[in-house]
Order: sequence, then structure tokens, then C-alpha cells
Amino acid sequence: MQRKAATPKEPLLAVLLSFVLTGLGQMYAGRTKRGVALLSAGLLIPIPFVLYYVRPATRITSTHFLLLIPLVIGFALFVPIDAYFCTKS
Repeated sequence: MQRKAATPKEPLLAVLLSFVLTGLGQMYAGRTKRGVALLSAGLLIPIPFVLYYVRPATRITSTHFLLLIPLVIGFALFVPIDAYFCTKS
């Protein structure tokens, strides 16, 4: 029984899919577990922001809030770049 050769994946499409939904580019590249982990992280990261705005009496101070911003920006940059390299390898 012969196996079909894997069709080459387009890195640009993986990057675009990552912008549509976090982790989707990794899933397209065949790294399903990584994609699901990034999707889960993408869903959990906004929780402190929601808590900060909905209930200001929480223990999240404005200093903590400002420390979260680089995390979110770094994550938003990491996911498409990672999707690109997942499809290239």
C-alpha cells in the first residue's frame, strides 16, 4: 500500500490563518497539539483584561495591567511567526 506524498503547505497561508484564529496556522501546518495549545492560551490571556475592566476592585492593579500589555503583543507576534516556521519545516 503506497502512501501519498504530503502536499507542500503555503507559509503565507499559515500566517494569514493565524491572524484569523490563533493556532489555526499551526493546525494547517500539521501541528495540531501546538495549535490547540496556542488557541487555549489565546483564549485565556484576555481574562485578566476583562477582570480589570469589569471589576476594578480585583487585585489586578494598573501596574499589573501594564505588564500584561507586552505579553499580549509578544504573543500576537509569536503566533504568526511560529506558524510560518511550522510550515517551512
